[in-house]
Amino acid sequence: MDKYKKRFVIFVIVIIILYLFLTFFGTKTGNFVVQTSMSLANSMIPQLIQNIPDQSFDEDANLTLNMTYYFNETDDINFSATAVQNITILIYNDTNLTIFIPDSNFHGAT
Repeated sequence: MDKYKKRFVIFVIVIIILYLFLTFFGTKTGNFVVQTSMSLANSMIPQLIQNIPDQSFDEDANLTLNMTYYFNETDDINFSATAVQNITILIYNDTNLTIFIPDSNFHGAT
């Protein structure tokens, strides 16, 4: 993979994660903002094959995203994320799954 492609992927993933968190709504009323960053050692620019739709999940429920549905050439990409408050982000590079796990009873903040 070309190193510039991987850097672009990181940039796109950061934007997507920020977008997901900015549009997150739990079962209770409230909004919250989360900042996160991602990095990748050897960069390559995969193509976005479809937009990731707005995401939401219920309180005490997880959200799983399969990055292969949204990007091509994910075989050589190693995604990573910076920790955010109230949500654990698990990334499985072998399956391209990203799992968002909120803290118990977390429903966002106003």
